[in-house]
Amino acid sequence: MDEPLVASAKRKPNAVARILHISMAVFAVLFLLFAVTFSQALMFPCFLMAISYYFYGALLRREYEYTLTSDYLRVDALYDWGRKNLHEIPLSKIEVVAPPDDPRVLKYKKGGSEKVPKYDYTSYQSDVPYYTLIAGDHTEKVKLLLDLTPEMLQRLDRLCPSKIVQF
Repeated sequence: MDEPLVASAKRKPNAVARILHISMAVFAVLFLLFAVTFSQALMFPCFLMAISYYFYGALLRREYEYTLTSDYLRVDALYDWGRKNLHEIPLSKIEVVAPPDDPRVLKYKKGGSEKVPKYDYTSYQSDVPYYTLIAGDHTEKVKLLLDLTPEMLQRLDRLCPSKIVQF
């Protein structure tokens, strides 16, 4: 039995999200200063802004972890307070793993012939290639976008060779 392969994709917040996060902190400080100077009634908006700053910042930092064993592929989201299992896909349910422009996955693209729910677990980094994984049975399929490492692709190719497009 092979050791599980583990890879991660860390998503950095975009510029608009950073600006919103900074503006929350600035407004919290301004509300605090106005509350101290003018009226204590402004402490409640200060408190709300500080709480929203904390939770928004925690949700901005997203990291995804992919675990590949001989039986399944598992996708977890890692947050400051812990991890959440997003998908656990048996390898027998994988239909295809291919680059996003491959003809085998084009029918699942937006505007394609088959509509499936899409889940994006990539890092959004332009220098990291991502792959489209279609999994499920005839009644329910899902489309996952993943930053798979070359080792994971080789292991997937070895475990289910007919479902992996050669890269």
